[in-house]
Amino acid sequence: KTLQQPKLTSEQFLAWAKRLRSAFNENTWGILPYGTDEDAVKAVFQEIPTQAAFAQVAAAYKKEYDDDLMKDLKDELTVFEYAAMLGIIIKKPKT
Repeated sequence: KTLQQPKLTSEQFLAWAKRLRSAFNENTWGILPYGTDEDAVKAVFQEIPTQAAFAQVAAAYKKEYDDDLMKDLKDELTVFEYAAMLGIIIKKPKT
């Protein structure tokens, strides 16, 4: 018997989107925000099961924050981190 993938819901996509947004704003120095929690971003990317699910997370992010997830990722991560994070998603099945 094969394991069924859990049914992904709009609530799950939004939860991942919120965790990514939080990771972008994670660190503070005094009252000033700085940096991104790359480990938190990576954890979310590893949990997202498919490329299609990642697209749904990006859509939920846009709806919740009126921001583009890919642009925010580029702004928050170094070129090398960005490439590594996308590599995690690219290796996942499309659907």
